[in-house]
Amino acid sequence: MRATPALTLLCRDSHQTRRRLQKFRTDYAELKSQFDRVKTQASNAVSMLLVHALGIWADRFSALAQRAAEDRSALLGNASGSTSARQRLSAMSPTTSTVSESPFGRAPTPSFGPNPTLREDYALREHSFINNTDSQLDMFIAQGREVLDNLADQRHMLKGTHKRLLDAANTLGLSRSVISWIERRR
Repeated sequence: MRATPALTLLCRDSHQTRRRLQKFRTDYAELKSQFDRVKTQASNAVSMLLVHALGIWADRFSALAQRAAEDRSALLGNASGSTSARQRLSAMSPTTSTVSESPFGRAPTPSFGPNPTLREDYALREHSFINNTDSQLDMFIAQGREVLDNLADQRHMLKGTHKRLLDAANTLGLSRSVISWIERRR
């Protein structure tokens, strides 16, 4: 039996189709492995960033909690409660009248505690805390922007990979229905 030219052409097209299909499968496997690798790297980077940020916040919070406990103990006294807050405040108020610097001759207003520098120290601590908070917020905003830029770059890379995969499928001659079936399967 002799092969007809149409049958020979059909066999050759079938062989080319198998080769193209095999190439498509290897390209797909390679692109899928690259995608999975990039995806795991991105999730690891985000996880490490979050762990680092949480560690920073935990350190800051413990320092603030310790400072608050120290301030509370300084304000309220010792834990045994031997002196009440009223007794300490009355002990701090001035008992003797000093010469007024006011031209109207009024008695001076009582200062904050026994030493006016306590008020200044508190104001300085509050000011430095606000400055530190401001710089930390700027740092977190910068880190957030870097993460957003990295995610945008990864999205761009994945879109390019998706486009190359669709081009490879079109090169193989797969129909739109097969491509949409593959996309739905994901």
